[in-house]
Amino acid sequence: MKKVLPAVLVLVFLLSVSQAIAATTFYTDRSAFNMAVSGLNFESFEDANLPVPFESYAFSGFTLGETNGIDAVTDVIHNSAFGSYPVTDGRNAVWYDDNGSSIGYFHFNSGIKAFGIDVTTDEMNTMTVGGDVSYSFGLLANTPQFFGVISTDSFADVTFDASGGPLVGFDSLSFTEETVVPIPAAVWLLGTGLVGLMGARKKFQH
Repeated sequence: MKKVLPAVLVLVFLLSVSQAIAATTFYTDRSAFNMAVSGLNFESFEDANLPVPFESYAFSGFTLGETNGIDAVTDVIHNSAFGSYPVTDGRNAVWYDDNGSSIGYFHFNSGIKAFGIDVTTDEMNTMTVGGDVSYSFGLLANTPQFFGVISTDSFADVTFDASGGPLVGFDSLSFTEETVVPIPAAVWLLGTGLVGLMGARKKFQH
């Protein structure tokens, strides 16, 4: 009996750790996002040869597009109707008109574990992120806001849908396929579990 109970506690502890590791964390601060993940790929949409406007375009590792709307994706270099507000890196960015049921999407060729991007709209609104993730955040007019997500489970699709039908711009995309583990949570749980196991061992030794 003395050997069975500690073994059961170890099993419960390991299951708890696995549940803690299967986590999704959202970020609105790029520096915090960058510190939490490594091996990032970057895309700042600087290619001056983009076929604009486009309904979808295959970049390296992913496809960017717009669905269900009446306007396709364009860029700042070829169409400056949005102004230069979406540009946060280099001299170009991409944007689309989020009117009607229009939705901007990113589809990755293979599952990723982290996604980060600067998002801008030309009027204050709420941005709803969908696809394989679910999140919403507020945006001020013509003020880029970083959105990031890190998950221990792979995901391939991220969509953006703004309220009110504004222009929506994207720049400074970063993503990675590398495995990400929320170390702080796992370490905290590991310490808690070890303390519990030590207490149980002392109890059954008496």
